[in-house]
Amino acid sequence: MRADDRAFTPLLTKINRKLVTGFTLLELLIATAILGVIMTTLAFSFNTGIFGYRNIEESLNTTQTALKVLERINLDLRNSFAYSDNEAKFTGTKSEMSFLTLVDTLRGDTKAQDYAFVLYKTDDTGQLLRLCRLNQESLSDKSQALPVILSSNVKEIVFQYGYLDIQKKALEWKDAWDDPALAPVAVKISLTIKQKAEKKQEAGQAFKRAVFLPLS
Repeated sequence: MRADDRAFTPLLTKINRKLVTGFTLLELLIATAILGVIMTTLAFSFNTGIFGYRNIEESLNTTQTALKVLERINLDLRNSFAYSDNEAKFTGTKSEMSFLTLVDTLRGDTKAQDYAFVLYKTDDTGQLLRLCRLNQESLSDKSQALPVILSSNVKEIVFQYGYLDIQKKALEWKDAWDDPALAPVAVKISLTIKQKAEKKQEAGQAFKRAVFLPLS
């Protein structure tokens, strides 16, 4: 062996020993801590994305439910009519409303309009019901027509009835309508839909619409 080779042998031996020994315990602990921080951050970001998607999906479903309910009430009110010149047959409270209207029906393959008595109300379980009695049964309290559930997720629905105040020359609102001869000028609907992720202190998602009646 040459003298130069003998000189470098101790240095090569030290380098080889260092490579063979691998990571120290401190290095492993630091690497594990860094990996834990990275995994925690990734998990948090993933959960945030999932919850965000669910919230958006729930909000869309709630909006679709509210629009379906409001459009149904809007259509009935826009087609409403008075029973006679002296009797409107329109009554309403904050939670219930009934009147005469025209509804679309099918006679064979032909679509036609029939007159009907319509009642909107909620039950104790939060279901919004629509009772519709057609034609001759419309004025009969003994009718066997069953109510249809418009939505099972209604937290609250409030009706208000608009009338023209001649002295104030403005449209005013009240919580009940009991004038047997006249129908209101408009109806304001305040609808609150329940949400699955709703907390006790939250009020749900609220929607409002004002509908002007053609018979006023």
